[in-house]
Amino acid sequence: MGALANLVKGGKDISDVSISQLVKKAKVSRSTFYRNFDNKEDFLSWVSVQLEEGILNASRVNFGDEVENPFQNYFNYLNQNRYLYTAFVNTISWPTLVDRMYLVATNSYERLLKGNKSNIPVKDLATYIVGAHVHVTRVWLLEDNPRSPEQMAELLTALTRDGLLAGLGIDSVINLPK
Repeated sequence: MGALANLVKGGKDISDVSISQLVKKAKVSRSTFYRNFDNKEDFLSWVSVQLEEGILNASRVNFGDEVENPFQNYFNYLNQNRYLYTAFVNTISWPTLVDRMYLVATNSYERLLKGNKSNIPVKDLATYIVGAHVHVTRVWLLEDNPRSPEQMAELLTALTRDGLLAGLGIDSVINLPK
């Protein structure tokens, strides 16, 4: 995965990266590559799963744990792995990555929002929140001069808690940092 990150950091488009370039950059043999992956698509699928797990672990969405600042952890992780995520944003692999994370995140929000007093169905509200987060993140990843992870965490918190949830009168349902 590090070899791919270095190649895309060097300006290579993810679709133009060859297996030969990957194994050379990783300093492994082709047989080692093929022992682990069927082809480049299989490798990219594995990378996508690793990226998904990294995001979910960083924000602890998959465990349902409350963390002090999940958005801060989320943006810090993305920023540390920015080149790979940006490379995926610009490929057909992005929707696959987003779809898997979307499912986990909407399920988490549905659990958190269960019993809210809004007249908007929980599933719709969770879908709206996660959709907004995904697209704000995508725009941030593509910015030439991106804001800091701290600024993005504050923005997402304000938009979610102080904007949408407060507007619906359910801002106390989800515990986000003040």
